[in-house]
Amino acid sequence: MAFLEISNVTKRFGGLLAVNDVSLTVDENQIVGLIGPNGAGKSTLFATIAGYYKPDGGSIKFCGDEIGGLPPEAVAQKGIARTFQIVRPFGTLSVLENVMVGAFLRDKNRKTAQSWAEEVLEFMGLADKRNAVGTALTIADKKRLELARAYATKPRFLLLDEVMAGLTPKEAQEAVGLIRKINSQGITVFVVEHVMEVVMPISHHVVVLDGGRLIASGPPEDVAQNEAVIKAYLGERYYAANERS
Repeated sequence: MAFLEISNVTKRFGGLLAVNDVSLTVDENQIVGLIGPNGAGKSTLFATIAGYYKPDGGSIKFCGDEIGGLPPEAVAQKGIARTFQIVRPFGTLSVLENVMVGAFLRDKNRKTAQSWAEEVLEFMGLADKRNAVGTALTIADKKRLELARAYATKPRFLLLDEVMAGLTPKEAQEAVGLIRKINSQGITVFVVEHVMEVVMPISHHVVVLDGGRLIASGPPEDVAQNEAVIKAYLGERYYAANERS
């Protein structure tokens, strides 16, 4: 039984076919990269897995249970959490209170939820900012807070939507370390990312979408040499650079 099994999933917006008959599996404890050009359907696929969109066709199974069409709160209860491209902390809440929002999914007791949120902040390297207002953080720390809030739900499967967008190279490498640290806790990670030099080395498996269709799936080194992927997205310069390295 696959950890996540997507079978022939389709999602339309009017006449736009955003996700077109996509089938793929994600194995437990892996880091899986999801790449493709702008408009490829990556974020739409994420949102459909997480329950924000109902698929127009196909099946999404998580640990054998059908989740396609379930509302986001039901998907979250099953152990799937996600982050968003555009981070939006709860502006009037402190960093600690923002993370407690995630913790309340599993624990309605304020004291124990706060205790878990404190642990999450330590794990994420945000403990020294616990009393700051979420909106006052830097972009890098807002991304870290978004990740902390999702992690606080105690997920088994974490969907990360461009967590490294807008970061400096140093900040991006720190984010990579954090993703690996999260994965080492037994959490499967599915990450959308445009920075190929970052996502390819950390991924155990890479999935490529183009125009809503799945065009490649496999180990990073195989995907990087796939002619369809090079043409659609990576480009000859990326391939040549990696051939030399």
